[in-house]
Amino acid sequence: MVIKNFAVLGYGNIGAIHLRNLMKHPKTEVKAVYSHSHKANLPKGINFYSSYEKLIEKEEIDAVLIATPTFTHKKIACFCAENGLDIFLEKPMALTLDECDSIINSVETNNVKFFIGHVLRFWPSYRYVRDFIISLKSSLGDIHTFIAKRLSSFPWSEWFADEKKSGGVILDLSIHDLDYASWILGNVISISCKAKKIKRFDRKVFGKSNTSLTFQDDKKAKCTASWAEKKDFTFTTYGNIIGTRGNIEFNGERIFEGYSVEIIEKLKSEDGYYNELSHFIDCIINRYKNLAIVGEDGKNSVALCLAAIESANNNGKIIFLDEYLNY
Repeated sequence: MVIKNFAVLGYGNIGAIHLRNLMKHPKTEVKAVYSHSHKANLPKGINFYSSYEKLIEKEEIDAVLIATPTFTHKKIACFCAENGLDIFLEKPMALTLDECDSIINSVETNNVKFFIGHVLRFWPSYRYVRDFIISLKSSLGDIHTFIAKRLSSFPWSEWFADEKKSGGVILDLSIHDLDYASWILGNVISISCKAKKIKRFDRKVFGKSNTSLTFQDDKKAKCTASWAEKKDFTFTTYGNIIGTRGNIEFNGERIFEGYSVEIIEKLKSEDGYYNELSHFIDCIINRYKNLAIVGEDGKNSVALCLAAIESANNNGKIIFLDEYLNY
């Protein structure tokens, strides 16, 4: 059996989740972890490095999972590509479109596999709904509206409060629903966003956003995101897809009433993070297989967020995506 040797670069909340899933997967072995600070709970047998360059120099690895802060993505991803490593990169791909282009050029030049971790495309309930609405079994008619909410207390680390490093709530959190909206409804024509700043770690950062998107055939989406909930608030998601003959409501855990118990129980038994990772591993082992999410997909989602931020900075001005991308 082919085993791929991995390193996890970044060991915050999401990095720890990915490490656990890599350790569960039968075709991977985790050799090392890179982080700015040593973690006392690092599993035995995994080497620790405070320098990703030294890790890549010393360890025999085939692939990396990058879960470092967003502002480091371009530098680390390009370095890994130049060293011939396949790359799983957490969303958002990067802070700017130029950084996205640099990563895309590097992975193409060095002929490595490259995947962006837009997990909703693999999250059981979200994926089921998408498959349902594009199937012949859908009873919803013509889909015309997607409504989404994603509400959270403020993230765990201070760098999120620096908009130049995180992109605020729009690029870091709302990107999930903006990416999903474009996945199910197609090409975005225009974007309008109203957002409010909140103060965290003595900085002001966009912490609430309401983003409206229009698509071809007058389809629409409205995506609400918040980092402003109380500290003990339970992370909450919601989706509602509306068609000419009905709608389907769902969240990260279940499909709402009207759908079979069997479907709901199946969704509960799956893990979206493991699903996306398993897909990536399958594709790097079987080189002929195409990845479900590639660099251009990641860049597109970053573009949607940056256009939304531009709109928010101009009191909700309508931004036409083609014009924005041609600035």
